[in-house]
Amino acid sequence: MKRLFPILLTLAIFYSVSAQTYTDRFRPSYYFTYGDYSNDRLLRSHSAYATLNFKTADYLVLGFDNLIIQDKEFEYFQKSYFAGGMLQFHPFYLKLNYARTLGDYDYLPEPWEYDETMNLFNAEALYYIRPLYFGLNFTYIKQSGEYPVSIKQAGAKLIYYPLINLYFVLNPHYTILSIGDKRFALNMKAGWYPVKKLHLSTEIMAGKRGHYFDPDKLTIFSQPETQDSFYGLRAEYDLTDYLQLIGSFQYTNFEHYFVKYYVVGIKSAIGL
Repeated sequence: MKRLFPILLTLAIFYSVSAQTYTDRFRPSYYFTYGDYSNDRLLRSHSAYATLNFKTADYLVLGFDNLIIQDKEFEYFQKSYFAGGMLQFHPFYLKLNYARTLGDYDYLPEPWEYDETMNLFNAEALYYIRPLYFGLNFTYIKQSGEYPVSIKQAGAKLIYYPLINLYFVLNPHYTILSIGDKRFALNMKAGWYPVKKLHLSTEIMAGKRGHYFDPDKLTIFSQPETQDSFYGLRAEYDLTDYLQLIGSFQYTNFEHYFVKYYVVGIKSAIGL
């Protein structure tokens, strides 16, 4: 398993280089996330992604995230690596994602620390019938370390475009953990382009979820506690044809605490 990610990276780089004559845009992006916990923990995360868009809807993305959580009793350091992409076989679309995280807990009251590793595999298939997209997705997560667990998450997706500048997304998913827990949640999202350069979206979750992976944002919610509510707001503004600013707010409620996430990002586009 440890050798798998370098192999995927090598294949991804080879594919992108060999397909340069068919590429359209190279899109590097950076995000900073600040998390404010109700139990006085603080989270800081720096994320960088490199996306290679092709002249069709196909794309290839590589990413890295460096996360730190600080508490009075411990510090947690996590590095995450992502590789993914989408292939179009109109009217079918296939998405594949892989992620690997390396975590390190350092308990401050006493000299005790441990490491954990997580490997994630995700696949999603979409079918387009104007104005709808229908999809099925599956995620498998294997975590080893002090608290080993495996997670299977199956879901469906419905995307509806009643207008060219307005869309709605329904994403129910069911999660089974190897420790015996079972969870069901429904994600609902709405997006709107009031003007060409501005994209506004809002998202809400009902139900319960844990160890959740968002394939659209390449985000892993890896907390072992159960989330019982979530909502978020996001704005994306095109300063120019080649530069975009991003800001978002997310509120996540767990059984014993809640977290407010503030995210700022910048994305550029370089023609090839």
